[in-house]
Amino acid sequence: MHEFALMENVILIVKRAAQENRLDKVTGISLVVGQRSGVNIDALRFAFEVLQKEEPSLVDSSLIVEEKEALGTCPQCHATVPIWHFDLQCSECGFLPVQATSGEEFYVASIEGDRTSG
Repeated sequence: MHEFALMENVILIVKRAAQENRLDKVTGISLVVGQRSGVNIDALRFAFEVLQKEEPSLVDSSLIVEEKEALGTCPQCHATVPIWHFDLQCSECGFLPVQATSGEEFYVASIEGDRTSG
């Protein structure tokens, strides 16, 4: 399950950002995950639940995952259409291939935390 490796990297990013911003505790992490990113969101959440127990600054933090819709733009009719997996045919005019414009994202959107010291 590559979601554990992904979440380990997310936690490293969060820990670095928390340290740079002098946060003693992280209370929330927001991720954006595209529908075509190949990431299983349930497995990602499970990985977070397991890994957060190993990091004192994350013990009571929450994870919010925003799933980004997979969209593409048709070069022929210029419609913006939903796309699924490897099906890149325009649902408006049938042109193939639609150019993917979103849905492959995977990034930390925001981190929330508390400072108990100056």
